[in-house]
Amino acid sequence: MGMTKDFISLLIISLYLVSYYFPLFDKGWGLTVTLGVPKTNPKIASHYSAFLSGKTLKGSLFRGWKPKSDLSSLVNKYMNREIQVDEFITHNLPFEDINKAFTLMREGKCLRCVIHMPN
Repeated sequence: MGMTKDFISLLIISLYLVSYYFPLFDKGWGLTVTLGVPKTNPKIASHYSAFLSGKTLKGSLFRGWKPKSDLSSLVNKYMNREIQVDEFITHNLPFEDINKAFTLMREGKCLRCVIHMPN
């Protein structure tokens, strides 16, 4: 290819792209940051020696938040109106339609869905 990069940031559309771009780094350098969750086939192919030569592959799912330990802090920030999430909710569905929510997510038609539990 003839071109190498020091830093690449990818929004996950296809993990094939990660496998494609990761080797483009100079030997001993390079950071690839992946954001998001792939829809299918969550596997990355790379030769082990790429990591031994200093290349780095990182990922971020919740912008650095840890769901288990930081959830109560996020809820408090939401309740105190320090963070806004309501504008990102695209669907509100009853629990009976939970399978529809998964279908909407798989088809890419839903950004965030709230499932309402029965009383």
